[in-house]
Amino acid sequence: MRNKPLEYKSLSTAQKRVYDQISSGPRGRVGGPFPALLSTPEIADRVQALGASLRFDGKLPSHIREIAILVTSRHWDCLAEWNAHVLIGQAEGLDETVIERIANDSPLLAQPSENALTRDLCKELLETQFINDDLYERATQAFGQDGLVELVTIVGYFAMLSMILNTYEVAPESDYQNIPDHLRLPNV
Repeated sequence: MRNKPLEYKSLSTAQKRVYDQISSGPRGRVGGPFPALLSTPEIADRVQALGASLRFDGKLPSHIREIAILVTSRHWDCLAEWNAHVLIGQAEGLDETVIERIANDSPLLAQPSENALTRDLCKELLETQFINDDLYERATQAFGQDGLVELVTIVGYFAMLSMILNTYEVAPESDYQNIPDHLRLPNV
């Protein structure tokens, strides 16, 4: 990691406020990109608030959210985000086959149509920065306009987190060493 480890006693009042808010919230701790972001507490606060809204208060089914996060972290080869969300995805009931296919950048064949639609939409958005008319119509029909906005925002948010985690070389946390080989990102 490029940042020094955080020492709570060395934080400014503004940093302590955000640190306390994150650690007492649904995440339960200050990890991932937040130690790096705390160097600018105003940004850290806004980033954590958006993330908490998307992850803990969103309207999309949790497995759809986790597919979007995994496709995004796979696109950015963000090992810290990938490993964290493999475990979160599994806890949310995401099938290992889905995770493995995303890891290998393979289509979600023989999966429920919403899973495949989510993977395809996220990949197209990340690779072309647009969504074609067919995907837009299918996603709006499947998730509603508000669900599509949420899905696109999840991709943007986790792309930002992936860039932060990669820039600051945040390593996967030790809790994630038990991920089976077939669910790990290849060549990362």
